[in-house]
Amino acid sequence: MRLVVRELSFSYGGRPALEGVSFESRDELLAVVGPNGSGKSTLLKCLCGILRGDGEIRLELEGRTFDLRRLGRREIARLIAYLPQDGEAGLPLTALEVVLLGRCPHRGFALRPKGDDIEEAMEALRLVGAEDLATRRFDELSGGERQKVRIARAVAQRPKLLLLDEPLNNLDLKHQVELISLLERLRAERKMCVVAVLH
Repeated sequence: MRLVVRELSFSYGGRPALEGVSFESRDELLAVVGPNGSGKSTLLKCLCGILRGDGEIRLELEGRTFDLRRLGRREIARLIAYLPQDGEAGLPLTALEVVLLGRCPHRGFALRPKGDDIEEAMEALRLVGAEDLATRRFDELSGGERQKVRIARAVAQRPKLLLLDEPLNNLDLKHQVELISLLERLRAERKMCVVAVLH
């Protein structure tokens, strides 16, 4: 898998946020660093199609090329998982139900998940070391536990590109190290590209 970005630019009301950004990444963990207001979050939003910038964004995967600027939302969601800075903190759902949301690009918004969706969600929780949280309410979990569940939701989506906006925020040093190790392990096991905005 290869992510290719060429001459990506984006402006908010005439004020440039990104100008001519170009890079390539192959199945690796890529950190985006910079000061506040430098366009890091804007970059992720352009990569996943929330914002439409100028330039080229494509995924090369198993002999196929996907122009991400031309794909629909559901097609993008089958290829890319995006975890914004603020997530599902107030949802009155169990951790398993939050992870099942990651299956929506593959099954739609059916009210009842199928057996294979539940298996996929439980496997994602196992991969991130959070299987024991499955029946606990998401809004009652610690910050580190919530972050693991959010990553499990993204893993259940089976993306080829995982985008994380400041995933280390509000985590102590021990949990930061654990999270970086987890992302590297997931990247290697799932053969995906991970792009994380860090401070």
